[in-house]
Amino acid sequence: MQTLSPYSELQQQGAHPTSTILLKKSSLPIVSFFPLLKQQHFVAAAVVLTAFLSEFLVIALSGLPYRPGQLPDEFYFCGISAVILLTLMTIVLVVVNFWRRALPDMPRNPDNVAAVIMHVHQSRMCNDFEGTEHLSTRKRDERIRKLKKLYYYGPEGDGVMDKRIIDEVPDRVQFTKLEQR
Repeated sequence: MQTLSPYSELQQQGAHPTSTILLKKSSLPIVSFFPLLKQQHFVAAAVVLTAFLSEFLVIALSGLPYRPGQLPDEFYFCGISAVILLTLMTIVLVVVNFWRRALPDMPRNPDNVAAVIMHVHQSRMCNDFEGTEHLSTRKRDERIRKLKKLYYYGPEGDGVMDKRIIDEVPDRVQFTKLEQR
């Protein structure tokens, strides 16, 4: 099963916490590439790989203006490398633009504390995290996994479409989804 993002996986009405709400974030491309592949977030992994390859684009572009004393093979290698890297970056850019259209509609992006609170306010999921603030990350993650609950992103329990939350899937749905796996 290929997942597009943690939010699109949550929108499928039954996502495991490991690849969604417990997903570890990293700002270094070299550190985050393999965990993203492991969690099957292929588009995000492609963006991380592109960010890593962009470091080599600077080196390739530095050899492009042909100078006296420069070897012709060096010039051709730098030129071909720069074209390949720019082509890969363009392809990833196009893929990301199409990928973003498949993401769920979010009234507020979770890029600050207030927006995150809006997504989890009055969520039953908050009860699962109660008392975990003093635990280490590993123990907290183990505790959440042991609950064997599935989570979703969708309208609040009363069906109001303007208010979308991240919450746990009701018990009867969880039981059937866990049996299928």
